[in-house]
Amino acid sequence: MGKYTWLLDAGHGGIINNKYQTSGKRSPNWDKGVYFEGVGNRDLIKRILKGLERFPVKCVPLHWTQEDVPLSRRSAMINDMYRYNRTIRVMSIHSNAGGGTGFEVFTSPDESESDVIATVYAEEAKLLFPDVAFRSDWDDGDPDKEANFWMLTKTHCPSILTENLFMDNRNDYDMLWDQRVRDKIALIHIHTILKYEGIMI
Repeated sequence: MGKYTWLLDAGHGGIINNKYQTSGKRSPNWDKGVYFEGVGNRDLIKRILKGLERFPVKCVPLHWTQEDVPLSRRSAMINDMYRYNRTIRVMSIHSNAGGGTGFEVFTSPDESESDVIATVYAEEAKLLFPDVAFRSDWDDGDPDKEANFWMLTKTHCPSILTENLFMDNRNDYDMLWDQRVRDKIALIHIHTILKYEGIMI
């Protein structure tokens, strides 16, 4: 197997009895319907896992239910696992909102191994989506943005949070509904894992 154990966090809840489990975190109700972020995140993780099946990589989905499991519970579980397995690395997968467009990747403040993983993600996003904006922050010499998001600051292991297109941007919304685009977004994460593992250069 590979060097690391990759935990894939779906960000938000899914659907139970036809009801989305997270308030907000959804697109406007445009022509293709509402894009529920937690549902989309789960779909991306499913594609990532499928794409990694033929590689010697250990990759585990962090969600075990459609419920929106509290961040405190998720981070506590990750930290418990990391206490016994120092190879754990976390990718928290999201789509964005707020009027922007394109891709972003976040790490916690200060330099760490997380920044190295995030840089690989940024490079792959730019390669696979050369005509889509990548929203970088080069103030500290690398392309990731730093934020005090719970999954970045409350987890003890290297962790990144990816933002894959904006649900409330009409062009990005259309892209998120495109199955081929979803495959390519998954491929960003697949390539990031494989390159960081040293399996792919």
